[in-house]
Amino acid sequence: MAISGPIKLSNSITEDDLEELANYLPESSVHSTIIVDLNDLSFIEIGPLAFLISRIQQWRSQEIIVEIDAQSASCFSYLQRIDFFNCLGIETPEQFQRHSAAGKFHPAAEISNQSSGLADSLSEKIAEAVIGETCSQDDFTDQPPTEGAFEAIAYSVSELIKNIQQHSKGKGIVISQYYLSKGVAKVAIFDDGIGIKQSFIESGSSYGSNLSNDIDAIQLALQGEVSSKLTASGTSNAVYGGLPDNAGVGLTFLTMLAIRAGGDFTIISGNGLVSSGKATKINQKTVGTFVHLSFNRAQLESFEILLEEIKREVLHLDEEEQQEDLSSLFE
Repeated sequence: MAISGPIKLSNSITEDDLEELANYLPESSVHSTIIVDLNDLSFIEIGPLAFLISRIQQWRSQEIIVEIDAQSASCFSYLQRIDFFNCLGIETPEQFQRHSAAGKFHPAAEISNQSSGLADSLSEKIAEAVIGETCSQDDFTDQPPTEGAFEAIAYSVSELIKNIQQHSKGKGIVISQYYLSKGVAKVAIFDDGIGIKQSFIESGSSYGSNLSNDIDAIQLALQGEVSSKLTASGTSNAVYGGLPDNAGVGLTFLTMLAIRAGGDFTIISGNGLVSSGKATKINQKTVGTFVHLSFNRAQLESFEILLEEIKREVLHLDEEEQQEDLSSLFE
């Protein structure tokens, strides 16, 4: 897709517009410069915002110069507060004083696969920002979290970050926000790594040997039983503890948690998009993997019950095995 003029975003963009946005933003351009016009933008949810950041970074990796025109955008200060410009290395003078975003949002934060301990520390900070409370126990990641919304968000973010650190061979960005009017907490994360399909290929997975497209790869990654099988080398794969045979370690639990907590999910990798409602091929290729999760915050208070239900359904454990294998999810 050649760009004949600026890429102009509409007034309001929500998670329902993710597929349209993914198809609208080209994967590359015959031009050396792309202008992104945000001047009409008054509202954008973190899912589309994170995806926009990922695509801008994708363009830059192709040595395309990207210019952002947003001076007239009514949400300009929000874009500053959420660190949209900062994570893109764009300096914008701020005409306001930053205050605590606790209970509201966590701005865009970078993820590197070299960052030791980042998953645990960052996931706690994001949970504090989105839920508006601090963790009720020390080092929650050392034990299965069972107390409610804080633990559910922290666990979800930690699992997503660890995926990037361990499996994507890239770096990424995570953003989270709580939308008070809807009572919904949302997390968006992406990486610029090898993508889900390539993860299966490079792992030598027997499951991925016949994958022909990105949709099939994403859907395979969501199959919990894939992780409990033997690896391609014939060694036992600890349940959800590594990526020999499941490029989407943790995704099964997280997407099921989102649905059971009154939310939804969208995963984009390569030319595939799989959501809680459908699976479709997108025209523009996405480098790496993008994940968006939403949760009804009130329903997350029953996180312990939801997690037990998911565990029984996916792992098919008897009662004596349940606690032992639940602990393994957090190692």
